[in-house]
Amino acid sequence: MNYKYTTSRQGETRTGEEWESTPWNTPESLFVLIGAAEDIGVRANGGRPGAAQSTEALLSALCTLQVNDFFPASLVGLYGLIPLDDLQQKSLDLPIEALRALTEEVDQRVEKVVLEVLSAGKIPILIGGGHNNAFPLLKSASHHFQKPIHAINLDAHTDLRPLEGRHSGNGFSYALHQGYLKKYAIVGLHESYTPQDIVRRIKEDSNIAFATLESWAVRGESSFSSSIERLLQFLEFSTPIGIELDVDAIAHFPSSAQSYTGVTAEEARQFAYRMGQTRQAAYFHVCETALPLCSTEQNLAAAKTVASIVIDFIKGHLNPLI
Repeated sequence: MNYKYTTSRQGETRTGEEWESTPWNTPESLFVLIGAAEDIGVRANGGRPGAAQSTEALLSALCTLQVNDFFPASLVGLYGLIPLDDLQQKSLDLPIEALRALTEEVDQRVEKVVLEVLSAGKIPILIGGGHNNAFPLLKSASHHFQKPIHAINLDAHTDLRPLEGRHSGNGFSYALHQGYLKKYAIVGLHESYTPQDIVRRIKEDSNIAFATLESWAVRGESSFSSSIERLLQFLEFSTPIGIELDVDAIAHFPSSAQSYTGVTAEEARQFAYRMGQTRQAAYFHVCETALPLCSTEQNLAAAKTVASIVIDFIKGHLNPLI
């Protein structure tokens, strides 16, 4: 069989050999991998492009993992890419205002696919694209569960910028404003890159909680794991939680807003695993990977890291700890 994402090897079974030969909505699957190959929302926020060219490499990294006793691949279905190629092509050389209008079209297409997966009783795992896709994920989940949901976000930024037209920096602002998001927790916020008006807002809003990177990594006021536990306590476990991981939280990771200080790849994996353990995930979202912004030698390492993060989330779900 010819595979799009999977490289086979004699004597081994790769995840993609199962995923690419089986419908995504098979009854056995609990999770569904979805790819968003776009950077429209990133550029609409003044960010660096590259996310659009990364998604298929991320899917390939996931599809070449080993099937073994450590990971039951049959629990995962592969939806593939959301059809965004025409919008991505249309977006080239557009001014910011036009990009923001086009981001709304991305929202609609992401929402449609995510609702389809949720309606099938699966947990969507969206990889690739910009953090603008948090908004259609939250909107879809809120519609599906028929109530506002919560979100926890490992991120260097809040993505609570003004309602100035859709882009990657205001997905949570729009979700809060439109009533799809109730409680919002941010892990790893960078103090020096958070505007004062946003600092004021999150301190005054009882539905927003945060732990800055500096609070544990520099001042030692807490630890990474204790910060996560405190924020999980802030969220109500009777309500589904959108799990967000922006790779710009990881130090030196190729992203549209790359950070040179941040969490380690292993800490990002710990976050994903712990979030899976809650068994409250409405979805899992790993975004902003921009492989063209790193060397060719680093591309494979970065893609493999994202693949590990996704698998850790799934493994955490299989080993619950409330």
